[in-house]
Amino acid sequence: MTTVHQTSSYELGDRIDVLIGRHAARTPSAVAVEQGFETIDYGTLWRRSGAVAANLQGQGIGAGDVVAVHLPRSLDRVVVLLGTLRCGAAYAALDPAWPQQRRADVVARSRAALVVTDAELASLTMSGALRPSSPGEGTAPASVFFTSGSTGKPKGVVVTHRGCVRILQGAPTIPMDATTVMLQSAPVPWDGHSLELWGPLVNGGRCVLLDRDAQVLDLAALRIALSRGVNTLWLTSSLFNIFADESPDIFAGVRLLAVGGEPVSAAHVRRVLAAAPDVVVVNGYGPTECGILATSHVIRPTDVRVGAVDVPIGKPMPRTGVLLLDESGRPMVSGPGEIALTGDGLAVGYLDDPEETARRFVEVDGVRCYRTGDIGVVDRDGLLRYRGRSDRQVKVHGVRVEPGEVEAALLAHPSVTAAFVVLVPGQSDLGCVYTTVNSQPMNMAVLHDFLGTTLVSAMIPTAVRHVSRMPLGPTGKVDPAAVSRLLAKDRDTAAKDNWESDADRDLVAMGLSSLEAVRIAAQLSERTGGRVTLADVYRLRTLAAIEAHGRAAAERVDKITGAGEFEASPLSRAQQRFWMAEQAAPGSCDNLIVLAWLVRGRLDVDRLASAWRAVVDLHPVLRTVYPWEDEFPVQRLLTPDAARCVLDVVEAPVGLPVEMVAERVTADWWNNRFDLETESPVRARLAVVDDDTHLLCVQLHHIAFDGWSERVLMADLRAAYAGTPRQPRILTYADYGKWERDQLGEWARADVPFWRRVLAYPLKPFLPAPAQVGQEIARHERVLRIPPTGVQGAIGAARGLATAALVTAAGRALAKTFGIADVCVGTASTGRFAPETDELIGYFVNPLPLVLAGAGDRSPDMVADDLLSAMDHARTPFDEVVRVLRPPRDRHPWFQAWVVMQNPRPHGAFVEGLTVEPVRVRPPRTAIELMFDTTPQPDGSWEVVLLWRADGIAVAIAEKLLSQLEKSLLEMSLEHS
Repeated sequence: MTTVHQTSSYELGDRIDVLIGRHAARTPSAVAVEQGFETIDYGTLWRRSGAVAANLQGQGIGAGDVVAVHLPRSLDRVVVLLGTLRCGAAYAALDPAWPQQRRADVVARSRAALVVTDAELASLTMSGALRPSSPGEGTAPASVFFTSGSTGKPKGVVVTHRGCVRILQGAPTIPMDATTVMLQSAPVPWDGHSLELWGPLVNGGRCVLLDRDAQVLDLAALRIALSRGVNTLWLTSSLFNIFADESPDIFAGVRLLAVGGEPVSAAHVRRVLAAAPDVVVVNGYGPTECGILATSHVIRPTDVRVGAVDVPIGKPMPRTGVLLLDESGRPMVSGPGEIALTGDGLAVGYLDDPEETARRFVEVDGVRCYRTGDIGVVDRDGLLRYRGRSDRQVKVHGVRVEPGEVEAALLAHPSVTAAFVVLVPGQSDLGCVYTTVNSQPMNMAVLHDFLGTTLVSAMIPTAVRHVSRMPLGPTGKVDPAAVSRLLAKDRDTAAKDNWESDADRDLVAMGLSSLEAVRIAAQLSERTGGRVTLADVYRLRTLAAIEAHGRAAAERVDKITGAGEFEASPLSRAQQRFWMAEQAAPGSCDNLIVLAWLVRGRLDVDRLASAWRAVVDLHPVLRTVYPWEDEFPVQRLLTPDAARCVLDVVEAPVGLPVEMVAERVTADWWNNRFDLETESPVRARLAVVDDDTHLLCVQLHHIAFDGWSERVLMADLRAAYAGTPRQPRILTYADYGKWERDQLGEWARADVPFWRRVLAYPLKPFLPAPAQVGQEIARHERVLRIPPTGVQGAIGAARGLATAALVTAAGRALAKTFGIADVCVGTASTGRFAPETDELIGYFVNPLPLVLAGAGDRSPDMVADDLLSAMDHARTPFDEVVRVLRPPRDRHPWFQAWVVMQNPRPHGAFVEGLTVEPVRVRPPRTAIELMFDTTPQPDGSWEVVLLWRADGIAVAIAEKLLSQLEKSLLEMSLEHS
């Protein structure tokens, strides 16, 4: 194929910043970038980026320098990137999702003059005067992209302004103008980011940023983006295939859809063109070394007809040339040959790597070329077609991966002696075989964590096979075909457990409680080796049937084991939520628990103090701190002495009801926040009322404690006080956190599709918006007692599920009070899915939304089904579900109103001669809009506390809600009888 240089005059400029400056001068009020409900217009973008450029100049940064930008996807990041270009420097953007070690390596290799993080934003964006200077030529470096390297280290590709501008303006196959609205979802260290961000901006259009917390684009996020006017998209072929399978008509409103990064599936394009015939689909090809795209092709229906093997990658982009080279490096006419690229798109080379630059950037007949390693042919229509690689390089979900870099990371582990990496047959994922020093397979979680310290997620093998020796071919080298065959075999053929039981009693009819059902599900999961869910317990009802189901279950529940590794352990997902919540709202009352028990009888105070210390010693989570280290918080264990978790003894105020005494004694705690980085998350205080009456008060942070934990705490305190303390547990909450991380991928694959379907139901907020959304304010409450007979009847109507009964009544009350048809309420699962967690103190609770269509008339039976289905998919931390689904970050209706059934609180005999009685302590403030907080009482009644914000619903509305709740529970009870 001969070299073709299409012309592009660069008449408006050949630098990204100069072109954006033209639009800032002509249309300063036009929106340039938006994210969620935040926007920035061209005038503001230009002014703020000018301040960044001025401050960079003030630090001596200019032409020839590299600025490393380590910021999440945000408007601020766009400002900093543009400011870097305006001061004449190039940027090297780091992905916050990269492992810390990889980020550090990239910063070192880039020789960055400055690393911009959130900490530098304030000073960089301060107003400053940009010194007049020549903007430089379009041949100057604009950005450095780090790609996978065959030597085991990432390579920094230095891309010029012209390398981008040549295809962003005036390219016939990628037309963009001031009406272009393009979604930016590609990772910032990838050259697709340049197309999505600078493409619309150099043309006066609008760039819509994906949510900053989202790692990848999914169908829900794409729908939201399209609803905001996005009309131009760039997708990797893998992602395009997913959308084409799930909803091919989603592209009906798109005018330009560019796909690439991997070979494009003709069948998927055919499906999209049939569902959305007006969309222009462009197949784009180009390595990073040639500035985003080198060739492109507008896909025609004939290109993807039934039986089509591949889709052409087309003809050269403007100011780009394509050659096909034979094995000796000489030009060919039609191939097959190695694709070599020429023209303005070529990178300067590899940063600080002259040897690799000289190897890949060569001269052919006096023309500078980049040898891609890709094989291509030219068809009868003069269109270039891709025919694979001349080396081992692969693409994984659009990310270029050198197997050699992954193998180098594997060999860095001291136990690994050899490794070979290939694509898994039939998939776009990596697989590997490896050998070890002791000829024994490694723990996969350990190996995965090890690789995760240096490799990005796309580079970590998903299929791993240990072998006693590497499969070799006739030449004595590893045989890739043999490796692929090994990885294609089914490695998971575990024998089924044949444990059986003849138990045939109806557990629900016998009064099975939800807590007992959780325990049965966990214990039978462990005993049978198959996953048994809460829904299975209520659906099958007898031990025999449940056990049989467990034996037949395909999914295996792994046992949590004590790893003995605690120091610097990452946080569980629940701990992460509370750690972040504490940073956002230090001292929030909603993050705290204050427990109180009235202790009656002759109490030995010193003995209780010793017992308290023993309990804190027994549970490491009660003396754990969470300092920020190396880009994220970790767990650090304090010694018992350093934890200083002593029992303070104080005098109680006299002449007051016990509830008021408890609130007086603990009042200062609500305004004395825990410093989670240095302070144990627990405090204890004993108030002496008289010789035979004491009030034991404990404050804990939710990062270490949930409702179930109160039972464990009191049981261990009782045992220690009685002189029979429990033995230290090998298993800790930190072990649970590690187990959770190991299981998360499997859980999410099972749970996320369910939540995607359930939460697609259209809902709107129904409560009046508080004056200070998200901030804590004075807390109001009303209390309702439901007698035992009413409780029993309501639970019976809901198939024995107390939470389902409460949710049914609350849904009816909300629907009637606010005049709405559909209601969504937040509730929670215990999160203790394995029996090993029963005796652990810690936070395991997982929030769940329940969508109640037609809530005013929804039967308890239907709500029970809703609840069981939700519980069946409750393993995945809900923040992970939110991360994947990415709902709008506004006042979302999923958790406006909470309906929570608490665990019964410990009460009765403590030790001989002592009894304990729980006392409720009311928090003074809350950010929760509305909650039905219900606790079962010893006599079988319910205490329902309706709590709300002072700036939320009116008192009259709250009282009406409680009245409707009481009425609904009575109706359910009568219906059941």
